[in-house]
Amino acid sequence: MKLLIHPPIDEQRLSKLRVAAGAMRVVNAASHEEAAAEIVDADAFFGKLTAPLLAAATKLRWVQSPTASLEHYVFP
Repeated sequence: MKLLIHPPIDEQRLSKLRVAAGAMRVVNAASHEEAAAEIVDADAFFGKLTAPLLAAATKLRWVQSPTASLEHYVFP
């Protein structure tokens, strides 16, 4: 399994997350270009999902938003 994070989180949180994730691959994408390349085979996503990222996702099964409101996830 693979978790993609974008925008990136700080190194302290990333280290804790990688320990908790065990065998799951955790990718902390520093740029939109890196996120676009990595989302193709990602199973889960944490962060701000954009329409282009969603269009590139072929295996995505879970999206976790860091915000309470989800209106920015309604794509035309």
